[in-house]
Amino acid sequence: MKTFLLAAVATVLLCVSPVRTADPELPDFDLQRFAGKWHWLGVASDASWFIQHRDKFKACVGVLTPMDNGDVNVTVWKVRSSECKRYSYLYEKTDTPNHFTYVSHRFHKSVNNVVVLDTDYESYAVVSKRKAYKDKDHNSMSLYVRSEQLTLDLKLIFREAVLAQGLPEDSIFYPPVAEDCPPVDV
Repeated sequence: MKTFLLAAVATVLLCVSPVRTADPELPDFDLQRFAGKWHWLGVASDASWFIQHRDKFKACVGVLTPMDNGDVNVTVWKVRSSECKRYSYLYEKTDTPNHFTYVSHRFHKSVNNVVVLDTDYESYAVVSKRKAYKDKDHNSMSLYVRSEQLTLDLKLIFREAVLAQGLPEDSIFYPPVAEDCPPVDV
């Protein structure tokens, strides 16, 4: 009887719990083609702070610059407190070409795992970020777009990826583009 109850409970949990798929390896990932300027026009997250404050966010702009050793310098311009601020990160390569890690010095020195889940290099990329903080995993995803134009096709690609990673549809947010941030064309 115990075995039956455990099996029944496990079946129910599998049916109602979102299941995060394994992060794919993109064996032909080309960091040089991925480099350059991206507009971060879509975001999804399961972090409670994000859900509470997401309407305050503006789309950001990032420039990814590969280093000779396979790491990536990431410069991001974000609007914070009505000011355009520049942040720099170092994405460190891993043994998997489309997987990186970085340490957030702003948020409790947490280690973030960054995975390029999908990209066509020319117009979009879907990027996943995970970190553990206070014994809880936090998952977020971003839609990178080469231009400031967000099409319905790109929204559908992002939605499908978000759902495949186990995040709910209502976690998806498309922040408005920030005016004059960055202040010059990068």
